[in-house]
Amino acid sequence: MCVGPVPFAGETGEPAGDRTQRGWYNAVDRANREAVMADDRVTIEAGKMGGVPCIRGLRIPVATVVAMVADGMTREEILDAYPDLEAEDITAALKSPSAA
Repeated sequence: MCVGPVPFAGETGEPAGDRTQRGWYNAVDRANREAVMADDRVTIEAGKMGGVPCIRGLRIPVATVVAMVADGMTREEILDAYPDLEAEDITAALKSPSAA
């Protein structure tokens, strides 16, 4: 899917180029969020954790899980540290675009 410039309608006081560029970034951001949302285990909610990608809305950021794996923790150690997590959550976190 190719996402091109999307100007904001109804905005005033800015040159059209600024609106178009910002609109393009917002469209790309929306596309990235939709890609993350395609996996039910990774969620992004604007009102929760400031829109940071989390595991199933549990307020456990994907970045935290990825960092724990990067630090050498085993799945069992991570699941012990966060009892609400499931093994599939760790896999989803590692496959998430936000883990890159």
